[in-house]
Amino acid sequence: MANVNDVIEDIHESDHLVQFYEQDAFLVEQAVNFITAPSESDHTGIIIATQPHHEAMQQRLAASLTGQPASSSRRRIIALDARATLEEIMVLGHPHQGRFTDLIGRLIDQATQGGSKPVRVFGEMVALLWADGKHDAALQLEELWNQLGAVHRFSLLCAYPIQGFSRSEDTVRFAGICGLHSVVRPTESFLLSKSTERVHRVVAHLQLRAQILQAEIARREEAERTLRRREQDLSDFLENAAEGLHQVGPDGTILWANKAELDLLGYQPDEYIGHHIAEFHADAGTIDDVLKRLLQGETLYDYPARLRCKDGTVKDVLIHSNALWEDGRFIHTRCFTRDVTERRRIEEELDRRVAARTRELVLSQNKLRALASQLSLAEQRVRKEVATELHDYLAQLLIVLRMKLFKADQQAKDTTLAGLLHEADRVLDESIMYTRSLMADLTPPILQFGLVMSLRWLAEKFRRHNLTVDVRAEPVHMDLTEDQIGLLFQSVRELLMNVVKHAKTDKAQVSVQSNGQDLTLEVSDAGQGFRPSTRPSSFPGQDAGQFGLFSIRERMEALGGRFAVESTPGCGTRVILMLPYGSKRPNAAAPTVQGLAGLTGVPVPKREGATRILLVDDHAMVRQGLRGILDGYQDLQVIGEAADGQEAVDLAHALSPDVVVMDVNLPKIDGVEATKLIKARRPSTVVIGLSVHQANQIQHMFKEAGAAGYVTKDAAADSLHEAIIGAVGAKGPAVPAEESLACKPSMPANEFLSTSSATPKDR
Repeated sequence: MANVNDVIEDIHESDHLVQFYEQDAFLVEQAVNFITAPSESDHTGIIIATQPHHEAMQQRLAASLTGQPASSSRRRIIALDARATLEEIMVLGHPHQGRFTDLIGRLIDQATQGGSKPVRVFGEMVALLWADGKHDAALQLEELWNQLGAVHRFSLLCAYPIQGFSRSEDTVRFAGICGLHSVVRPTESFLLSKSTERVHRVVAHLQLRAQILQAEIARREEAERTLRRREQDLSDFLENAAEGLHQVGPDGTILWANKAELDLLGYQPDEYIGHHIAEFHADAGTIDDVLKRLLQGETLYDYPARLRCKDGTVKDVLIHSNALWEDGRFIHTRCFTRDVTERRRIEEELDRRVAARTRELVLSQNKLRALASQLSLAEQRVRKEVATELHDYLAQLLIVLRMKLFKADQQAKDTTLAGLLHEADRVLDESIMYTRSLMADLTPPILQFGLVMSLRWLAEKFRRHNLTVDVRAEPVHMDLTEDQIGLLFQSVRELLMNVVKHAKTDKAQVSVQSNGQDLTLEVSDAGQGFRPSTRPSSFPGQDAGQFGLFSIRERMEALGGRFAVESTPGCGTRVILMLPYGSKRPNAAAPTVQGLAGLTGVPVPKREGATRILLVDDHAMVRQGLRGILDGYQDLQVIGEAADGQEAVDLAHALSPDVVVMDVNLPKIDGVEATKLIKARRPSTVVIGLSVHQANQIQHMFKEAGAAGYVTKDAAADSLHEAIIGAVGAKGPAVPAEESLACKPSMPANEFLSTSSATPKDR
């Protein structure tokens, strides 16, 4: 049996060893031998161990030096406590790469004196993590040691007690630990054994494991026989399935078709199988496109086609199809054919019926796009307000509290109290770090320094996602508003996060160019890209990444900008954002009469035959949403807006509207009281009550005040026009609640409020 210390001494400068052990005494002996060998070299030893092991190793080192001249060894020992060192590099239960590199990397660099002296490190931090049940964190720390070994020259000995691997699920993790080390050493029971009988017993145990594997092979052979029987059952299932199935070769020849496919089209097997699939398609362009896309690796779902039957009729079908590939070679397609001739006829009828509704939806989409932009800007402003509040109040209190704890710690004489104060300071430090992180996530302070600097800051932040971002910007002054900077920053952050999640690359580039009036911002990567067919269209798809691109496009177009995506599978993605600014910045369309400004502004000319309307709501975005709805009708004209009850009374007297749409909860004067005052001055003015509530009491109060109708806000998009026209047509006493249309059940309860209310408020 070889000497136990042979492997310890015969190692390379960059070896990463792992020692499994049973007794602490054996571990101490091995660690000391590793740190001190070879004894004649001028090297540094770094010991990162638990306190008991530190003490035992110090005694062992002192004993080894007994009787030796003081100058016989040029070795230097650096000792660190494993638990304390581990706490310094851990963040949220996992080792932090930056902290680890900063602490351990700097220590090793100093020990090697710039790489000129050898260093040996013994560490037990991974063993502590394993004992704490943090197995993934232990493997991550082993990987960090390997990454550090690629930069610095040192040899490392890790150690794990073998008792920590007692469960069956530890087998995979044990293999992972061994795979992360260049040298793996068994426990002392095997290494220290001088008995041939002992070795024979170990070998016999391994032979038993081999026998178990042979039995497993036999079980797998039985499983294969079962699989063949199931394949026969599957073949019968496919041949006699109720759905049409067929296979097409790479040249377009039909290789196989089941009975349902043949019955659908009325052909005999020899009249269909062996023929080119194009012979049976009524539209040549359709089958050409199908074969092209399948050859490109696409999977088709519900692909519409028209197949020619033997009797000359044509059937509308839907095709589900993808291709079987082996070693990059196209073998055949797998196609399912479903007859939808009758369904197609019904769909065409439905298409005609919904054409008019579709045009209305397109108009609504344009209005919602503007509202979406306003909501996005509102979100940015709220984020900034919350971040400012955190900074100006909470963060300052935490810092002051930490100062007071520090002062109390200095004055504390009781060691127990001092320990509690120290622990409280550590928790408070984490609270401050979390608060700062929260503020940065809400609104990064760097935004105040301009777009380019903000993008460079963002690039640094993405290093924690293992993404290197190269920011290239021209040194040109850009007159961007705060909202524009926030929008572009948020868009770039979302695009870079898409790179992290989907591109499968660790590099990206952000470039900023300007000609003084137009800004062009480009985010590109050389990742896997995607197919043009998966680009977001006018409406978002089911994929979250597509919805993110859709959202960015909507926000850019709402600000007068443009958005473009260029991507090819395997060749990366290029996203371009173009935004006018400075003198070309688009002006927000302001209403002709806004609040009391209408009293001194240009009078609104009356549109021929249109009903003149005054909108009253204390939320500007709600008023904007209502205006967007009513402006879509030619028979209605919004001539003014009011934000409180008093303003509504004054504007009703000044503008003489035909209809006042009145919210119930308003500043200064509530909607019911304002209605009474308006009706007292102008009895002919029609008032339509408006509220988020459906309570009968509110309807009754509006009715008593002289209102002609009542509409809930969740039904306004669907019912407000009808309520106004009905009330104007009546021009009489208040319309009963059942006639004034409170709300329609076809309108989802929160469909309107979700896009017209920036903050929750009980109206």
